Parts: sequence; structure tokens; C-alpha cells
Amino acid sequence: MSSSHIPDYEIEEPSKRDPTIETCLNGADNLERLLQKDGFTKWGFVIYRCTYQSQKDWERFIARFLQPVTEYLEDSKGLDMLEGFTPTVFEDLLFNKATTALLRTHFRKWATTAPLQEQGIDTFGHSGRYRFFIMVDQEVLESVLDSDPDAITRTGFVRLVYGEWEPEVNEDSNESVDSDKEFEPLEGCTQEDVGWMKVPYDEIQAVGALTMRDMDDWDIYAITHQSLPNYATLVTGDFFNMVPESLRTISRSIQNFGLGSLGRNETNVTNGNLFGLVDSSNAHKEAKLGGGDQGDE
Repeated sequence: MSSSHIPDYEIEEPSKRDPTIETCLNGADNLERLLQKDGFTKWGFVIYRCTYQSQKDWERFIARFLQPVTEYLEDSKGLDMLEGFTPTVFEDLLFNKATTALLRTHFRKWATTAPLQEQGIDTFGHSGRYRFFIMVDQEVLESVLDSDPDAITRTGFVRLVYGEWEPEVNEDSNESVDSDKEFEPLEGCTQEDVGWMKVPYDEIQAVGALTMRDMDDWDIYAITHQSLPNYATLVTGDFFNMVPESLRTISRSIQNFGLGSLGRNETNVTNGNLFGLVDSSNAHKEAKLGGGDQGDE
């Protein structure tokens, strides 16, 4: 389906799924339009499993992590959008305690052919699926399992990694750019933006599909916070696109507007000793909503 087949709509027209609200405020409507714009049928960020201490805990994590997607779409009366939800999981012991740099290399290789294989279209489109991915290490897994899903302030998070991120380089010296403020190295990077940040686990798949699509979105949400509970609810879909660019720029300096906090404020991910790519043909599978059978420890 090409973008020419997207029906015109007025921002204030009622949602076809829930006529009591405008279509621009319905998450499922916005998601459907985004997919139609690209001619895509599949959506959702891919997930890298980087901890293998317990299969049972992993299955509990997946169930907890994916359940909010169903709840979000149910609230939008858009459970039909689950049909295209494809949270591909890359699982391989070679990813155990892997660095973001290694995962990014593997992700880029996968993303070069994935759009054509999955969507039948050889372009990234406006989707963040081929630009960002989710990294789950032991710290992430424990934060989600230990978080109270009924609490107003949730502490569970996952790591969102920008697949296209590169360290800033001084063109004259070919060396990484040093900022005015010194930072301790994270995986060898001393810049403030290290190409990943922690994000609320219960919002990134559904709401994030609408709000994390390209570098501009990354810059807007990559705001340094002192602690995870300071994050604000994501602004969604067309409503956010209606905000003037001047206000979007200002928002980058507002402490409580961001999606999450930069990796700079996180514990360093343990380095792995990996020197090659893992063959994605045998290293991934599709996660199932609600989790699978309970495995052994």
C-alpha cells in the first residue's frame, strides 16, 4: 500500500474506532496512518536479549513488557493493530553481556535487508523499527520484574539504542569531539550522548512507535534526567506533530518533558568479547504476547 492510498482526514474529525474523540487523539488511528504512509504492515521495535541467567525470568519479562501494548490498543479500541505487531527478539548466547556497539553493528546489518523482507519495500520509511532497537540486560530485566505495574511512578525501564548513532568526530583531527564538560567513559565514549537511553518499559513499544521515528525525535527526547521517576508521559502521534518547531526546540531544554534519560546517567553495560556478527537467520524469533511456556531456570 502506498502513501497515495491514505485517506484524507481532518484533525478534528471523529475517530473511526472511538467516535467520542478526535482521530488525531486516537493512538491506533495514528499508528494505522503511519503504517499506511510507508506502505508497511509490521511495526514494533526489535529486542536484543543480553542476559541468560534464567529462562523463567526472561519469559516473565517478555509477558510484562508486551502486555502494555495490548492495553494501549484496547484503550484506543484498536486491537486490530496487534495483527501487525512484530516485536522480533534476537536471542543468542553471543549477545550475553554484549556492548551496544556490537549490537548496533548487528542491527545495522539486519536493517539493510529487513524492510524489503518484512514489508516488501526497500526503505526505512517513517518507522523507527529500522533505526532504533531495545536492549535487555540483567539490570533492565530486574528493573521491570521488580517494578509495581499498578504504581503511579514506575521504575522499570529498558534501554533504547539509536542504531544510526555515531560519535561526534572532529573533521580536522579525525578524533572524537570532546565536550566542554568532562564525562567518565561509557564503553569508551566520553560524550554526553552515548547513543542509548533508558525509557519506560510500558510505553516504548506502543507509544514509542509513534514518537521515536528518526534523529529529530531522538534529539527531542534525549534529555538528561537525574533519575528515572522524572520521566514524563510521551506525547503521541499527530498531536505532537502539531506543536510548532520553535516549541519543539524549546522542549529539548525542559527537564521534565523527555522520554527517558541518556545512557550517561546509567551504569555501564558490561563489555562482551565479541568480534563478529551473529547470523540473524538463526538468532531471532518473534515474541508472543502474554509470554510462552515457563522454562527451566
